[in-house]
Amino acid sequence: MATNVPWIDIKGLRNLIAHDYVGLDKFVVFKTIRFSLPTFKQQLEQLIRDGLANGLFAVAYYTLSKKSNYYRHIKFSDIQ
Repeated sequence: MATNVPWIDIKGLRNLIAHDYVGLDKFVVFKTIRFSLPTFKQQLEQLIRDGLANGLFAVAYYTLSKKSNYYRHIKFSDIQ
């Protein structure tokens, strides 16, 4: 499993964006989106692959996710 995902930092940025509009540095947000998001996406894809391979994620739920409009922005072909 991908244990090097910076979950605390991700949660912190989310909280900053959601609750601190005045103190939000748009350059930090831009830099995060531009440079960190592609790596994070790859980490999440690997996390899903590992979870499916190790039986940690239900294949039925994964299949439903692929059909859902909520996840239409995800390229599932990159995952499997």
